Amino acid sequence: MNDSKYILMLLLSYVVNYPIILSFGLSLLKPIVLLIDDTFNLFSFTKLFHFQPVLLDYTDGVIAVKKKLNRCNSQAVIFPVDRKTLRNNKGKAITELLISQSKTGCNYVPIFLVKGEIPDEIRDDVFEISFPEYLPQCVTNIRADYEMIPYPTELSLVKDEIRKRTESMNAPGFIIPAALLYPYFQRNNLDIDPLFRNALKINRYDEERKQVDAIPDLFLMYLYEWQKKNEFSSVCFLKKLSEESIRQIESTVFIDDKEQVVYIPEKLFQQITSDISEWFNLNSIKKSLTDADILVRGENERYSCHMTYFDEGGGIQRKRMLKFNSNALNRPGEIPFVDKCVISASKEAMV
Repeated sequence: MNDSKYILMLLLSYVVNYPIILSFGLSLLKPIVLLIDDTFNLFSFTKLFHFQPVLLDYTDGVIAVKKKLNRCNSQAVIFPVDRKTLRNNKGKAITELLISQSKTGCNYVPIFLVKGEIPDEIRDDVFEISFPEYLPQCVTNIRADYEMIPYPTELSLVKDEIRKRTESMNAPGFIIPAALLYPYFQRNNLDIDPLFRNALKINRYDEERKQVDAIPDLFLMYLYEWQKKNEFSSVCFLKKLSEESIRQIESTVFIDDKEQVVYIPEKLFQQITSDISEWFNLNSIKKSLTDADILVRGENERYSCHMTYFDEGGGIQRKRMLKFNSNALNRPGEIPFVDKCVISASKEAMV
């Protein structure tokens, strides 16, 4: 089972076991945020839960939403939130209502669906669940199961597990839904350690994601370390690309001297940021790099851009890449990143 599936199980456990979590007095006291992209399928997502979630729309109005919430019975309440929602008076009022009611331990689980990045207006008032990739890619055959609910005779085991796992924690966060799955994993002879490891990672993401100011410097540090460690030399100046260059396009850094930009494939970017992504999700890293004018944002607010090039036949081709300002990748007192790659390539050619 990969990390995405464990994280999805934790989310479903939180919802299906929410009455127990409330009785323990250990709810999050804030809405959960899930990051989604254009491929997200709301219908498929709602089928993951043990019973139908309540779907809200900012056009409903606060009075209608309050009536829906009053009828909730430990269900997930799903509400898409973006800047457009928060600019709308009804949307802003509904968002504030869900945040406010969460703080008192409401009788439902509010889930905000956020496309792209969390709006600054709600960043401090939500609990983010960070998947290794966008949520739609994680949706598989996992479903909420009543077997996930511990039997009454197993609750003492759950409480012992919570005490053992949260002794040194200020806020247990997603350790709670992990502990509630402990009997389920035992019954099915499954290894529980990866589940708790992912619960800790979720907690750490939520604690650290507010400290995004450090990301640009961390990125540049790890970029240079990655180049040195791997003696990375697969660079290509952007012009007409050979068939070999096109075959290696996912593992090559492309340099456009005219525009003074560098194109890096997503695959390499994930390698470079593997250590940072232990603390921040990829979307937060990209947003921070964009805010620092290191990464160039593409069309439709996407973080990737189309790199245009000519193939050997003279045809125009396009490939989606991450586009960086060349000068922004330089570190004071060090040889520029692009030059380091070129020097490594020269050394390799001499061997």
